[in-house]
Amino acid sequence: FLKEWLLQNEEKYKTMEDVEAAYGEFTTSVTWSLIVEKIQQGEGFERLEREDLEDSIKQAIKDSFASREEEMTDEMMQQYIDYSMGNQEMLDMHHRRLTNERLYDYLDDKVTKQSDNISATDFVELQKKEQEAA
Repeated sequence: FLKEWLLQNEEKYKTMEDVEAAYGEFTTSVTWSLIVEKIQQGEGFERLEREDLEDSIKQAIKDSFASREEEMTDEMMQQYIDYSMGNQEMLDMHHRRLTNERLYDYLDDKVTKQSDNISATDFVELQKKEQEAA
């Protein structure tokens, strides 16, 4: 059902072969989105606000201008922020990055970590087993 729906409703998939090629990545992405959404609904997860996005954009601009000799005025900074806040692609990028940062910080506090020392050979074998299982 889902593959047929994707073929009919997503313009980027022209043939069923296109859907088949992207299906694994698509299902992984949807699964991850559902997990993130469920975690975000939990107690103690800090939601993103507009100000958070503006601060993130401002920091990215400062970082990119740090190596330049040109001085960034407050007016120029605000113009870049306004442009970025109006650019959906940039806004989505900053939103994803901030959401992931908050998610990992949240999970870092909730998950009990366990460390095991293993050899490089054992690590490679473990990776191979995981890949075969996937």
